[in-house]
Amino acid sequence: MKNFLKKVFPFQGKAAKTLGAFSGAAMLNDTGEEMFAPYLPLFATVFLGMSPEQYGIMEGMVEAVNRILRTFTGALSDRWSRKLPVALGYVLISVSRILMAFVNIWYWLAGARAVRQVGRSMRDPAREAAIADNIGQELRGKAFGFLNAVDTFGAVIGPAAGLIILSLFSFGHLSFNPGQQFSEHAFRWLFVLAAIPTFISAFLIMKFLPEKNRGKSENADDKIVNAENSDLKSEENQGFWAGIKSYMTHKEIKKMTASNVMLAMGAVPISMMLLYVYKHFSASAATGGILFIVYSIAHFLSSYPAGDVADRIGGKKTQLLAVFFLIAAFASLMIAPSDFWCFPAFIFYACFDSLWLVNRRAVMCLYAPEDRRGQFLGTFSTFYGLSSFLAPILVGIIWQRIGAYHAFGFASIIAAFSLFFMPSDGGRNNQCAA
Repeated sequence: MKNFLKKVFPFQGKAAKTLGAFSGAAMLNDTGEEMFAPYLPLFATVFLGMSPEQYGIMEGMVEAVNRILRTFTGALSDRWSRKLPVALGYVLISVSRILMAFVNIWYWLAGARAVRQVGRSMRDPAREAAIADNIGQELRGKAFGFLNAVDTFGAVIGPAAGLIILSLFSFGHLSFNPGQQFSEHAFRWLFVLAAIPTFISAFLIMKFLPEKNRGKSENADDKIVNAENSDLKSEENQGFWAGIKSYMTHKEIKKMTASNVMLAMGAVPISMMLLYVYKHFSASAATGGILFIVYSIAHFLSSYPAGDVADRIGGKKTQLLAVFFLIAAFASLMIAPSDFWCFPAFIFYACFDSLWLVNRRAVMCLYAPEDRRGQFLGTFSTFYGLSSFLAPILVGIIWQRIGAYHAFGFASIIAAFSLFFMPSDGGRNNQCAA
């Protein structure tokens, strides 16, 4: 049993403390996020009167806010600390949920969601850089997979808690009849209550996350990478814009960025898939919640194995597998004869999500030099994220004007093209070839 636990969690010392703090905070935050996320498309369409095109534009616009800021927030985490940006990010995410309780026009909802994305832009580059600071390259895929698994466990709890809250505030008792609709009042209380777990996440980070002594690498792999990128450490390259130039002249990073830009354009957010279920099958909030729980359980179960796969087979093969699952998700959604038969699509999408997330993080953490890790991760996230904001917009427009089948087919083709840009070894066998 002891050997099994060590194999599942092979982290020790500061690595274990870092991953433990992030995992606890992520699980609480995701519990709060997924309390309302499966039901937000329904709230937006029923009570705010949003069309699929408007919803896609909103999701794309607010995602752009997140991605544009990441280059700057990542650079700040290199110069200040990892802990403070993560904690402040969680606070802003909590505030955004409270603001959502008061919106009554769709572009006010976009503003509240933009506050959430500012928080994410502060949290994510600093969190990923902190993991890379304290965990060696040979375990980073597993570390990101473990974090994603624990994070997703909160997503299993959240939708069920959300259904209970919606039912209690709508009817005064538990009732989940498929044809019933929950009240607007219940949705607004749900947004407020969803802020509480994430406020606790901010406290956990400030209390338990160890702060690394800046400038001292603790990993042998990073010493090799930093030596091969010694030109990035010269005095003239210490500025922000010099860091951008260094990023843009890095051969393998440019390939990784181009590949993920294409894949992000095809990776339609799961909220758009739920919107399809609500619109095409006239599904209830309970149906959407159940499908999201199915997705979350599959995401939870696949996250840690995805990290192991990414460590073993390399970046390009992992991305090929991810694209296969994404196309399978869209295809099974389009051929589903009823809302019940949509569950395979959400399982496939969960497998795609797990593989793509751990692979891109692990490869980029290997390439990024330690003293610019936050900025490189943030810049990478900005580039592929600016493409991901196009995905819901393009799909929403094509869906509205031509049809859902054409929209998801277009996304599948774009995702497949990403494989042509991926470096041949994904960075596993050619460390930091600049």
